[in-house]
Amino acid sequence: MSRQLDIVIPCHNVSNTIELCLASLEREVANAVKDKILHDVHLYIVDDGSTDNSISILSKRSYSIPHQIISQSQGGPSDARNHGTKCGTAPWVLYLDSDVEIREGSLQRLFTALLQSPTLYAVNGYPTAMVPNGGWITHYTNASLCFQLYNHGDLVNTAFTSFCLMKRDAWDSMNGWDTSRRSRYSDDIQSRWHFPPNSIQQCFEATFIHHKHVHIWGLLKHRFNLGYHYRDSLPTQQTVPNQKTQLFLHLRYPLNVLLAAFSIGFVPLTILISSSILAIILLSWFAVLMLTNGGLFNFIRRHSDLDHSMAHNLSIFGLSYLEGLSMGLGLFWSMILTVFSRTEHAS
Repeated sequence: MSRQLDIVIPCHNVSNTIELCLASLEREVANAVKDKILHDVHLYIVDDGSTDNSISILSKRSYSIPHQIISQSQGGPSDARNHGTKCGTAPWVLYLDSDVEIREGSLQRLFTALLQSPTLYAVNGYPTAMVPNGGWITHYTNASLCFQLYNHGDLVNTAFTSFCLMKRDAWDSMNGWDTSRRSRYSDDIQSRWHFPPNSIQQCFEATFIHHKHVHIWGLLKHRFNLGYHYRDSLPTQQTVPNQKTQLFLHLRYPLNVLLAAFSIGFVPLTILISSSILAIILLSWFAVLMLTNGGLFNFIRRHSDLDHSMAHNLSIFGLSYLEGLSMGLGLFWSMILTVFSRTEHAS
C-alpha cells in the first residue's frame, strides 16, 4: 500500500502560530519516515490573502519537507484546501490548520489507524482540552468540541479538518470542499452526510493542541453560523443508518435555543410581576436546560486540568445561554432568507 502523503495547510494571518505548527509537523514527518510509515511527503501551504507578515515568515524559513507556497486572493479555508489538494497527487491527504501543534507520535497514530481500517474514508485527530495561555472562553469552547468528538464523533461522521487524514478518492468523490460558504463550519457539514455511514472515525490517541484563542464575539459568531447552517447539517437521505439517533444528537441545538429563549424571557416577567407561578416555570426551564447540557458539564468537570470553581460553573451555564440564542438567531435568519429567495424566484 502506498505511503505517499500530501499535506495541505490553509493560512490567513497566521504569523503567531505558523512556526509552531510547521516545527511540530516536520518533527512528526521525520519520525514517520524514519519508522517507514511514510516515504514520500509533500507540503502545500496556501496563503489565503493574508495581510500580516505570514508570507514573509513562510518564505524565509528553511524546510525539511519538499514544499510549495501558494498565494491566492482570500477565498476562505475550503477554497484554500481545494487549491492545495489539486497541486498534489498522493493517495492520502493530511488537512492541518495553521494554528495546530501536533503532539509527538500523533501523525503515525493517525496514519496507522487509517491503514488498519481500509474501508474508512478519513480519520480525525483529537484536540487536547487544555490550551496553553488560553482564557476561560477558549477552554470552554475547546472542551465543548472535545465533548462532541468524544461522544458523538463517529455517529455524526464529520471530517474535522483541523487535523484530518483523508483518502484523496474521498475528496474526489465530493468534488472537493464546498466553496459556496466561507464559514469554518461548512467543511464539517459537507462531509457529514456525503460520505458513507461510519466511514470517518476519531483517533483519540492522535492528539494536538489547537492554539486558537477564542473571544466571546468569535464564539457567538461561530454559533450563529452553526445555527445558520443547521438545516443543511440534517440528513436528507432515508438510507442513513441510525438516522433517528443522529437526528436526536442534532436536537440539542434547537432545544438549547428554545430553553435559553424561554428562560431569559421569563426573567423580566418574573421580576416585574413577582409571580410565584412564573418563578416555578423559570426554574423548570432552568432545570431542563441544565439536564440538556449535563453531559457537557460532567465532561468538563472530569478534566482535572480545567477550572472547577463555582464562578467557572456559572460561566459555563451563562455561555450555554448565549450560544443557544446565537444559534437561534442564525437559524431564524436562514429561514428568513429562504422565504425571501422563494418569493423572489416565484415572482
